[in-house]
Amino acid sequence: MSWWISQPTSRRHLQLSTTSQLHKPDYKTKKSMFFFFTCGSQDLSSGLKGYEQLRIVCPNCHNASVAPIKRRTFFTFCFIPIFPIAWGKELRCSICNYHQSTTTEQLNQMAHQAPPPPTGK
Repeated sequence: MSWWISQPTSRRHLQLSTTSQLHKPDYKTKKSMFFFFTCGSQDLSSGLKGYEQLRIVCPNCHNASVAPIKRRTFFTFCFIPIFPIAWGKELRCSICNYHQSTTTEQLNQMAHQAPPPPTGK
């Protein structure tokens, strides 16, 4: 003869036998899988062709370390770039990370106003 004791707050049931031993009934366990996904954005910027030698004084840190770059920000899924969400040309300081959007016309004006790069003599 056996008795079932159930607790209304939990799903566990204990079976008590006449020999006063505790037994857990065999329930079929439902197997489930867990997937972990990460989403985000990644900056894949590169130097702007034709303006590699152009260096501008940074208005934030006052160093001649601002360079024109081609900015591309991609949506990533599990760290893999999927599609671009933002792109354009900008000036970025390599020291203080100052950045400002720019156009090709502004870059041409800066290239004509800037002194020629020093030659290694």
